[in-house]
Amino acid sequence: MRSPELLIADSIGETFANYLKERTSDASGLFVSGGSTGPKLFGELVADNIVPTNFTSQLIAQVDERVVPIDSAESNYYWFRTDFLDHFQRQEAVVTDFRPMVDRDLSLKISDLFSGRKVEGEPERHDTVLIAKLRQCAIEITNRYEEFVHDYIENAVVHLGIGSDGHIASLFPGSEALESKRYVDINFDNSGLNKHLRTTLTFEALMKARQVVIVVSGGAKAEIVRKVLRSTDMPASKILSRDTTWILDKEAARELAT
Repeated sequence: MRSPELLIADSIGETFANYLKERTSDASGLFVSGGSTGPKLFGELVADNIVPTNFTSQLIAQVDERVVPIDSAESNYYWFRTDFLDHFQRQEAVVTDFRPMVDRDLSLKISDLFSGRKVEGEPERHDTVLIAKLRQCAIEITNRYEEFVHDYIENAVVHLGIGSDGHIASLFPGSEALESKRYVDINFDNSGLNKHLRTTLTFEALMKARQVVIVVSGGAKAEIVRKVLRSTDMPASKILSRDTTWILDKEAARELAT
């Protein structure tokens, strides 16, 4: 394990914005994580008017995505566009170069598969026919995105968060994609804690990125931050075999001194 660069922030948004300004100016792109906190974090940059100026021409891509329609509130793309891109583009009057994992044509195909079912209810967990068909869509997604990631990852900055179970990207404890040799793969959390079939960057890709930054806020994540930084048995701990920067607010970092 390598010692990470730890930045304990009074203002996590301002610290993250400064990091992006310094580290992405000559990067090939920025890969952003989804989940409950990633899109919200970027939305705060817009609200506080601290989005780095180079974002007007920055290529932005996804770390992971749920195999659901992109107009569904279950989609990472939906929240990243709602919380960040739409507001940012209105302010800047530019079209940011955003590369979603699920394109519109595949989204329509996925929507047809969910027809008559509530996406938020995760019907694929108990419907073997549905999940098999969704896996075929996921194969199309990963094959297309694999080539794109190969072209950009070595000079890219990757933003990650941490789940309460110690996962990063969509790389869950005990899941198949943890040992994948691809750059982009399909993954599923058999425990049921994390919903939906996913497509995700793998550790194979994360280890090749130019920069990796993990951003965590709130006391609810304090225990998992301590466990990840002090153990080797969680998915997120594996990222410590490479150089990383961790941006933590004081609540998220409060157990590191104990």
